[in-house]
Amino acid sequence: CDGSVWDCQGICGGDAILDDCNMCDDDPTNDNTTCEIEAQLSITNVNTDAGTLDIYMINEVEVAGFEFKLEGMTITGVSGGLAGEYFDYVAFAYLEFGDYYKILGTSFTSSTIPAGEGVLTTVSFSDYSDEICFVPNSSVFSDPVGQEIYGSLGDCVAPPECDLGDVNCDGYLNVLDVVLMVNMILADEYD
Repeated sequence: CDGSVWDCQGICGGDAILDDCNMCDDDPTNDNTTCEIEAQLSITNVNTDAGTLDIYMINEVEVAGFEFKLEGMTITGVSGGLAGEYFDYVAFAYLEFGDYYKILGTSFTSSTIPAGEGVLTTVSFSDYSDEICFVPNSSVFSDPVGQEIYGSLGDCVAPPECDLGDVNCDGYLNVLDVVLMVNMILADEYD
């Protein structure tokens, strides 16, 4: 490139810049404007007893692939949801250097998740902390032609805290807690 700088479109000496909406172009009229969120993720249905939570997605456009990162738990699996229905590859991996997990999904047959909303995937987990969170700025969504879709990530979720004696964490002290505790003791699951 002989002394010039490559721009975000890979053009030596080009004028394209990456704006606040993560768009790479040379049109200054659309820089620093309100970004239109086309895909949004949130953490829902956290069940610490079962060790599961759902990642819920609202998407205004077709999604051909996604990746995001989660922290605050040990992920043991991902399954089901829209990703399981439309994609043939959904996986997770622990990234030791950041102490978080990356979840990625796509299709090798050009299948896409249609615009709409629903559970993207169910995450199985263990060893959770005080909060389960998306790693900030970790999401990437792709449209069917490989262009980035602007997305956002929801808030952290704090697993429910239980009162002393509320073994099943339902907010009530009753016979259900007693039966669960007896079963745990008899099964050597109580520490």
